[in-house]
Amino acid sequence: MAENPTKRQVPHFSPKELLKARRPERFSDSVVDEAASLDRSILEYHLETLTNRSQETQFATFARHLAEREICPNLLPQTGPTGGGDSKVDSETYPVADDIALGWHTGIGREGASERWGFAFSAKKKWRDKVGPDVDKAVKTGRGYKKLFFISSQFIRDKERGEVEDQLRTKHGLDVRLLDRTWILDRVFTNGHEALAAQDLQLGTALRREVRKGPLDTRREMEQKEIEERIQKAIQEGRFGAQLAEDCIESADLARRLERPRMEIDGLYDRAERVAAKSGNEHQRLSCAYQRAWTAFWWYEDYEQFSHLYEAAEQLAKGSRNAYHL
Repeated sequence: MAENPTKRQVPHFSPKELLKARRPERFSDSVVDEAASLDRSILEYHLETLTNRSQETQFATFARHLAEREICPNLLPQTGPTGGGDSKVDSETYPVADDIALGWHTGIGREGASERWGFAFSAKKKWRDKVGPDVDKAVKTGRGYKKLFFISSQFIRDKERGEVEDQLRTKHGLDVRLLDRTWILDRVFTNGHEALAAQDLQLGTALRREVRKGPLDTRREMEQKEIEERIQKAIQEGRFGAQLAEDCIESADLARRLERPRMEIDGLYDRAERVAAKSGNEHQRLSCAYQRAWTAFWWYEDYEQFSHLYEAAEQLAKGSRNAYHL
């Protein structure tokens, strides 16, 4: 009997695998000899049993370090006793010059450079009994917090989180965000923070990962380090211009070739886009937009994001008399 062609399984087309086969030099040449043994269930159990081991302080340190990577990098460490410290919050942002914040490539936005954000960390199982008093204490300081983040090691149902956030926002008139264990696990394993969790939560040898650097990656890492040093020096000295924009674009491109986590690559391209818009030229703005669209298609295979980014690149190319742009 002849095979029904409609029942044949069409193989999945992978732009990344196609490009990797044709242009392997565009990708990382490092080899992982042993994958990380820290899995989601191990960390989940460790977070569940923190209070049994009296690791509240270690959790607060881990939560602050994770917030620095995922929310904003300018956080003050806690001082004084645990449970709010001398300042009534576990951590808060400190002011950063806008030119310095322009060079950030981690976190959710640059508002934390100029606004005062407060952070509270809790491992208590009865998180509801903790979040209200923590927010009350922060508000009573009169420091004018614009946002308050409460990071808990417990699971919080979406419905409960929404209700509590709405109640606290209505009561105090400021933005309150509750981040629970699901958020922690997602951020750790999506954005490659396993080593951070293992170190701060004292997971010992739970994480074993050995990477043999390839010659291309070794050169790229050295080059990116030099470029990042140039970028920071230029920002500190207030030298904004086409060279700074070019360095920011090149740093993002190198991170992509190193196949770093998507969050890091996107953050670097965000920075390059901001710098190019402020001090770059038309060619650099188009180059940045083009590389972002290129990355979305060939590296992430994110077609929806690619479509959006392509439109941005197309608008920048329209009207150009440069054949290369077209």
